Amino acid sequence: MLEELRNALRDFADGHVTKGGFTDLELWLARVKDEENFDSDHFDQILATVVQDSNADHEDVAMGIALTAKRTGCYGTALRDALERRLFDMPAPVTLSARSQYELSNLLIKCGGEFAPQQLHELTVLKSESPALWLDLALEAYAHDQQGLLDTISSMISGKSPSIKWTFLKPRYLKLISAIPNNKFNNFALNLAKKLPPREGAHFLTWINEKRGTQLSLKKSRPLKRASRRRILDDTALDFISGTPLLAEAAA
Repeated sequence: MLEELRNALRDFADGHVTKGGFTDLELWLARVKDEENFDSDHFDQILATVVQDSNADHEDVAMGIALTAKRTGCYGTALRDALERRLFDMPAPVTLSARSQYELSNLLIKCGGEFAPQQLHELTVLKSESPALWLDLALEAYAHDQQGLLDTISSMISGKSPSIKWTFLKPRYLKLISAIPNNKFNNFALNLAKKLPPREGAHFLTWINEKRGTQLSLKKSRPLKRASRRRILDDTALDFISGTPLLAEAAA
């Protein structure tokens, strides 16, 4: 079965499809999954083995591995451990392609592996070559860390050489609101808007307001000017009042 999977992954990477538009990998997985003696633990070990193969640095092979895990529902501990070793414990010269880093990291998350900011920032190839996909993983690594995510996104969208635009957050809205607790989201959005040029910050908040029904704005309300006190009575009236005896004054 191991060699069959390896062959199917190679065909998948080469782009071979059947007349029906399916890949050999998809057809093979359908047959394997329907077998009565399918052993998910054994298949987990097989997936762990192919992750360690040298051609796993090829992005299409990595995508095929991710597809295989999805179709078989195999997200076991052997695969998790193999992914951690391949991503973070291999010698420096053994570098995965950007897309392979993304696919295997995303698969590691689904396997329940540790994926924190430390792991995220080791994916330097992905960050430099495909910052949008790196952003996807940042939303996972900084889940419920408002300040960490704010600093990370700010560094990507502001500065002299921004790697992404704030609009990259639009297709990632659901991930964004999952990463930031609801009671902290407005504060997060306002702080992020402050990092953008004024016009861009306004557009960003308009989008947030449309999605959430809020009324966030960076415009500072102008303090109300105090109306100058004007004298209700003119000097003639004051002289009249001051010169008139009190009505309640007792008779002499």
